[in-house]
Amino acid sequence: MDDTTDVTSKEQMIIFIQYYCRKEEKVKTKFLSVESVLDQSDSCSANAETLFQVFSKKLNELGLDVTKVGGMASDGASVMLGRNNGVAAKLKAIAPSVIAVHCVCHRLALACADSNQELSYIEKVTTYLTELWKLFEYSNQKMAVFMKTQLNLINLQLLQKKTTKKIKKACKTRWLSTDSAVRSAVENYPAIIQTLLKLEGKCATSAGLLRHMNTAKFLSTMYILRSVLPILSDVSKAFQRSVVNFSRMKPCVDSAKAALKEIQRSQSPIEEFKSATEKLKEADLLDFEVPDRVVEDMKSLLVKYTDALMKNIDDRFKESMPVVTALSIFDPLLMPSAGDVKSYGLLEVELIGKHFFPEDVDQQERVKAEWGKLKYDILDWKTKIPKEIKEGTTKTTEQLPTPTEWCLSRILQMRCVLGSLYPCISKIAEVALTLPVSNAWPERGASKIKLIKSRLRSRLKNDLLNSLLQISINGPDVFSKENNDVIRRAVKLWMKVKKRKKVAYKTSRGSVGPQAGQNDTSAAPQEGQNEQAKSVTQAEAGTQTEQDFVGLVESEKEQEAMAAKVLFG
Repeated sequence: MDDTTDVTSKEQMIIFIQYYCRKEEKVKTKFLSVESVLDQSDSCSANAETLFQVFSKKLNELGLDVTKVGGMASDGASVMLGRNNGVAAKLKAIAPSVIAVHCVCHRLALACADSNQELSYIEKVTTYLTELWKLFEYSNQKMAVFMKTQLNLINLQLLQKKTTKKIKKACKTRWLSTDSAVRSAVENYPAIIQTLLKLEGKCATSAGLLRHMNTAKFLSTMYILRSVLPILSDVSKAFQRSVVNFSRMKPCVDSAKAALKEIQRSQSPIEEFKSATEKLKEADLLDFEVPDRVVEDMKSLLVKYTDALMKNIDDRFKESMPVVTALSIFDPLLMPSAGDVKSYGLLEVELIGKHFFPEDVDQQERVKAEWGKLKYDILDWKTKIPKEIKEGTTKTTEQLPTPTEWCLSRILQMRCVLGSLYPCISKIAEVALTLPVSNAWPERGASKIKLIKSRLRSRLKNDLLNSLLQISINGPDVFSKENNDVIRRAVKLWMKVKKRKKVAYKTSRGSVGPQAGQNDTSAAPQEGQNEQAKSVTQAEAGTQTEQDFVGLVESEKEQEAMAAKVLFG
């Protein structure tokens, strides 16, 4: 869930639900609802109590039990995840087994922001990029100069890309948007410097940016960022996929840290920087020298920046809750050999049992007993894991499950096939599979709200907004079989609706009274009109656009086809 504001400054709480579909045996994520917070509350502020009341009321309306919520993911706002008075704390008061998760995408962005603040010059570089974007974005004349400069350099074949590009915005409120801003600035660095030289005498901002950006230190820092930020961006995109659970967190973070260590070891950004400056010198586009001192400073900055990133990532992700960490015992690849399996996972399963069954000692003992049998099954499954899942490689673009996801899905399939073989652990496995770790879906939902409830549709009420969001987010893909079935059913339903009347009063002066398409059959001419002009004619109106639509078609099939054309183009 997340809190957002629409175009009318009305506070909205948008909720998505992630669940395990037993019929299809897979995890699904769907839009649940968007609720106006202050309209449903007596208080004048959207505090945690108000948000929790709105959330609980909506679940009750939909027939969903609040106490059966397995996990909650949101951003790091204190009103949502506050330890004492947040929405998560109030939810835990009635459902103690709820696992509250701070969105991994937000945590990664905060780790990067912390690293930037530790290294002041990195922070300055992002500020310069933002000011550069504003310089061109808010002035058509400056943008035209920049585009012409790019075209001239393209004709001289000094730029790799053969098309003109705009500068990207480096925004702190968007997840790792600095990556795209750095890439566009490095690709167009010669054009940027040439443009700032032309605008130097006319614009103080251009002169200031030129003084900061036309230096070896700035360009070397850009090459460091261009090598490091794509790694973090890939991790963020992996966490933003449709269905992501806790089992993907550690592998993604570990791979990112390994990639950062490799960059630190190989010092590839330094080699790229040297090669780029040599080419710019040959083209006579470099106004500064690159002394050895700059290269040494670049090496030092690279080590400090990567170390700071790895440290802050560890700090942000180490508090991923002991319960989530304990769920790693379901990874078959971590299962020890047969000789050591007897004592494996005893501490973790005890922690898991206390969390999910805090007041039921019998159930906690049941979990331990089930684990004593299940781990031997997992040991056997270890040899049966498909090779592509074990290695994480595939020839298709389809996202493969992790070994942990594969194991948890197998446990739930056993429940469906063999009955309640592991009833307690099956419940835990279902929660583990559906535990949300990213707030990407509500963020997308907030973007959809702004697209649907726009300035021209600002009076849209929440009931219609909910319906449109259900169609936009949960609706079937265009031209799919399910989409065609929906259209076909909608047309049949529309054809069964009672036909509207089109009424017009004939007078000596022309037609008065209701216009075509209005549903008023009882109206009469105004008092004082000619008594001879009281004749009324009425006709069937099949649609609001075609007067004799119904009479033009003969069969029901033709009516449906014509109606579909009118409704859906």
